[in-house]
Amino acid sequence: MTPKEWRKNGYKNYSTKILQQSQKAMESTADFSNMMPTIVKMPYYESFYIRNSGYNANIKESWQKLQTWILSNDIKEYKEIALFHDNPTITPLSECQYIACIVTDDKNIKSDRLPNFKISEGVYAKFDLKGRQGDILKFIHWVYHEWLPQSEFETTTKPSYVIYRKNNFLNEDNEFDLSFYVSINF
Repeated sequence: MTPKEWRKNGYKNYSTKILQQSQKAMESTADFSNMMPTIVKMPYYESFYIRNSGYNANIKESWQKLQTWILSNDIKEYKEIALFHDNPTITPLSECQYIACIVTDDKNIKSDRLPNFKISEGVYAKFDLKGRQGDILKFIHWVYHEWLPQSEFETTTKPSYVIYRKNNFLNEDNEFDLSFYVSINF
């Protein structure tokens, strides 16, 4: 499409086609129109991670491997964080890089198998959200195409991420309780 068509909601049509790649997202009836974020300054986090190519059902396997590592190392206190290196509203789901991360304050924990990196500090819009597996893609779509343009904030090049309180990939009911963070500036 032409740049003019893109600006006149062409990006929304393109994004909707990407959303249609997920049957669970298309089944979602969640409504986010009344959500308001909290603006927060987040610290950096040192994490151990597994990279997953594609935003699909095999993400569960990455989380199961991390859960095995947590249990094997008897890690009691940790955070489960997922980074979205690609925006799943403009990148086809099969090409998205999803990073499943574990953050622990225990500096004695090491791993020969898991790489580690720092999750960026910065100013973020934080959204608290509960739902089912298909709701998150629909939510990300809403954040980038509805909330962000109306907010007058701009996003940065830092990836958005979630911190799970309940991880839908690690429980049988496929429900989540999380905070979604999108990096912003004004």
